[in-house]
Amino acid sequence: VKVGRIQYFRTIVVVGNGKGVYGFGVGFGNTAKDARADGSLKALQNLDYIDMDPGRMMTTPCKGTEYKHSCEIISRPIGRGIKANKKFLPLLYILGLDNCKVRFMHGPRWFTRIRAIKRALDMMVSRRTLANMTGKRYALLVAPGDHWVHWPDRWFQVIREPYDSRAAQIKLARKHALHFKKRGNMTALPREVKPGWRKENWARWNNPLERWLQYRRGLYRGKEGGERPPSVDDSMPPASGATTQ
Repeated sequence: VKVGRIQYFRTIVVVGNGKGVYGFGVGFGNTAKDARADGSLKALQNLDYIDMDPGRMMTTPCKGTEYKHSCEIISRPIGRGIKANKKFLPLLYILGLDNCKVRFMHGPRWFTRIRAIKRALDMMVSRRTLANMTGKRYALLVAPGDHWVHWPDRWFQVIREPYDSRAAQIKLARKHALHFKKRGNMTALPREVKPGWRKENWARWNNPLERWLQYRRGLYRGKEGGERPPSVDDSMPPASGATTQ
């Protein structure tokens, strides 16, 4: 121009097919249209491919940095979709990312941000590439959450209602049984009894007549322990650990 400054437009263009093939280009021109056309041409000349598994989760989180700018790509369970600022969604759709969380940090400068994005995308490794690198079978390379399919919890609220009410009723009955000293409605459940429990083992805590009957039936442990047999005056034999003088 007259004062010596040259005026031009500079644009950043991203192209892609939405399936992992993408390209970034920086275009220059005297008008915005020429700059976009130049950027599109340069982007098509610098195409790259994202090494990912379509329809499956990412194997590891990825992070790319350029100076203080950073781009983090974190995997999410299958079916959860993309989680990012809505102004970045068109870019992520063009790149073909899915089931991941993307966040950018530090500054709005796109020229530095593009390099951070490209470094993060270059860190993504598919299972087929891992199989070729490590020599392991492709079927053995799985990532956490490969078998996860997220179904909304509200689908199961109707099914959960009877189970939740039953659990709340049991919890309340248990609370009442432990609170009041009379515990007349307390019932021992099979899971509350230790394995190997038998009724005859309770003879020591029963009344003297029941202990005498258990002794006569041969179920009382004192008979095996060498204790003296009860006489007519004895209402019950002494305990196994007791000593007689």
